[in-house]
Amino acid sequence: MTNDFLVFGFVAAASFSLGNVLNDYGWGAVNMMLFPVVAFCLVLLGWLVIREWRASF
Repeated sequence: MTNDFLVFGFVAAASFSLGNVLNDYGWGAVNMMLFPVVAFCLVLLGWLVIREWRASF
């Protein structure tokens, strides 16, 4: 129950705040805000793949 409430709360807050950013600055600002997060996730994913690959030897 608590997890569902936290997830819904964070998604709602992000949606409202990102709506304001979109309205004030446009899609370019939204993309520039999300790019570092996506890049960080890709780096972590690459690190995990390399770590698992090295552990298999």
